[in-house]
Amino acid sequence: MNEIQFNLLDDGWIPCLMQDNKFNLLGIRDTFLRAPEILDISSDNPLVTISIYRLLLAILHRNFGPKDSKEWLSIYKKGSWDQEPLKKYFLKWGDKFELFNDKENRFYQVEMPEISKKTPITKLNHALASGNNAALFDHNWDKDVTPINIEKAAQLLIAFQSFAVGGGRSSPFYFSHAPLISTISVILKGKNLFETIMLNFIRYDKDHPFPTDDDKEDIPFWEREDKSLCEEKDGRMPYGYLDYLTWQSRRIWLIPEIYKGIVKIKKVFLAQGEKVDGDWCEDPQMVYKLDEKNKKIPLKLNPDRLVWRDIEALLRLNDSASKYKSPDAINWISRFISMGILDSSNRYNIEVFGLCNDPKKAARILNWHHSSIPLPLKFLEDQSLVDNVQQFILKCEEIEKILSKTVYFFGKDYLFPSTSALSKKQNNEVRKFTNNYQLGTQYWNRIENYFYKLMVDIAQEPSFEKRLELIKEYINLKVVKTARELFSDLYKNLKDDPRALKPLIQNKSYLGSQLHNIKQKLM
Repeated sequence: MNEIQFNLLDDGWIPCLMQDNKFNLLGIRDTFLRAPEILDISSDNPLVTISIYRLLLAILHRNFGPKDSKEWLSIYKKGSWDQEPLKKYFLKWGDKFELFNDKENRFYQVEMPEISKKTPITKLNHALASGNNAALFDHNWDKDVTPINIEKAAQLLIAFQSFAVGGGRSSPFYFSHAPLISTISVILKGKNLFETIMLNFIRYDKDHPFPTDDDKEDIPFWEREDKSLCEEKDGRMPYGYLDYLTWQSRRIWLIPEIYKGIVKIKKVFLAQGEKVDGDWCEDPQMVYKLDEKNKKIPLKLNPDRLVWRDIEALLRLNDSASKYKSPDAINWISRFISMGILDSSNRYNIEVFGLCNDPKKAARILNWHHSSIPLPLKFLEDQSLVDNVQQFILKCEEIEKILSKTVYFFGKDYLFPSTSALSKKQNNEVRKFTNNYQLGTQYWNRIENYFYKLMVDIAQEPSFEKRLELIKEYINLKVVKTARELFSDLYKNLKDDPRALKPLIQNKSYLGSQLHNIKQKLM
């Protein structure tokens, strides 16, 4: 197997959507060189996408800082990164990007002679069933593992370091969560890969985006001479941003095999790696809420709550009065808007990524997440726009509560028409019955499209008063109408059930009166 070679710098493995809408697999070197031609990093696995972005950012921060706005602006205006520093860097460290051969220098891998049990490669892919992993999109059980090609294995190797879930025995201690589990991570997306990376290419020096360890050099993992990992079960603090971006939450060793003349991966050696100290909360791509003691609490990914409903946390610029800490990139590019370097009439996207596990069973994955929220830059120039859309969301939540209450009353009248006070058991039966219709989920899914359109429309309206009128219009003509339509759909589904007719008519009237009150308050 010594003849097997695959170098991440030159061999194609990064899934790139090009300007002509064709897909190419590129190495790291060509990805940087051709960044203006690339629309996006585009994988069918969003965990791979965000993880590749973090890897590319680590390389660029190592070579270009930027230590201040001036350095950032110089690169941005040029429209590309200087290839000479990258050539020198890749010449020096190129062998560290090999997936196979030299046991001391395998990329993102640590040899584990003490581990004899082989783990299916599906363990690294949260879309496939393996062990405790729920099958999100596929069924590929441990006893019947399909080998994957090297390109796919490279993608999963990198993504797993950020998204491995805890739970289960390992060495030197039980498996713990990788840094990005159950949180949301944000990438600002521009018109091409160069612009996207630059929008997220925040200030980097010994104090930014967070202070580096005075006793440790902040370098990417592949540059470390000593690749031994911290074995403390309480974890450690990152030495700096580069150390964190290339964090090794697992010790992994790929086992290549030949299938019909093609090198593929079916099994790996796997063990616990390093754990981030539980008190550390400085990830610049995350969103934090500040508690009463000003402690940062990561905003969690909630499968029952769409991320855009927390738009204030995403877009509120950091200041002493804010109860949130928005992603550093939001605050970083706001300065270039105020300087007139970025045109506030432009529109980018907020790309939100995450993986949600079951809090009651750590190793069980509930779902992964990727959403794209429009970001007119006017929101960062005029923060009153954030107030406007937050007002819209609060009103939507008020209407959703009315809809949910109406559906509950219907369920009560349908199941227990003669009972005024329900027992706990009866109440649970009503909840179970009404939850089957998923009206709340349908409501927010429909409102999502209206919200995205409102973000764009309201940013084009300079008058605060006219913005309020626009919000009223959206509430009356779209949101209220949505609530009515959803209950009407329920009516249509049950109209042939004679027992349902009376409670449907009664509660449809109740819903109408409550929504009328909402509209009256807006006038």
